[in-house]
Amino acid sequence: MGRTLNMDSDFLDWLKVGGAAGVGIGGGAGVFMGLLLFFRWMLNFIAGRTDINQQRLDTVQHQLIEGLRRDVAELKAENKAMRAELAQCNEKHAEQAQEMALLRAQLGIKGVIAQEAAKVAAADTLARKERGE
Repeated sequence: MGRTLNMDSDFLDWLKVGGAAGVGIGGGAGVFMGLLLFFRWMLNFIAGRTDINQQRLDTVQHQLIEGLRRDVAELKAENKAMRAELAQCNEKHAEQAQEMALLRAQLGIKGVIAQEAAKVAAADTLARKERGE
């Protein structure tokens, strides 16, 4: 048969055991929840600091990229100017090469003229000698 509860002692014993168990379970759950909240706060704190560091790195990286873009734009402009200057130099070089060819041709013609003049002078001298002059 079952045991009947006596209001005096048995019930109070059960309350004492149940109360102690409740306090133990509640306290354990409270400590567990406290640890969970602490670890959650700690992870959020670390993640927040990581986000701040990442934001700083992103800012520095953005500044570096913008600086590099400006440098590339300046180099492109300088390259364009140098190419224009090189084209002018090539044109002047071509003009000077034509002028040199013309001067060489003139020197060659002068040499031929000098040779012809020397032949004429030699022939004239020979003709004078033959005539006795």
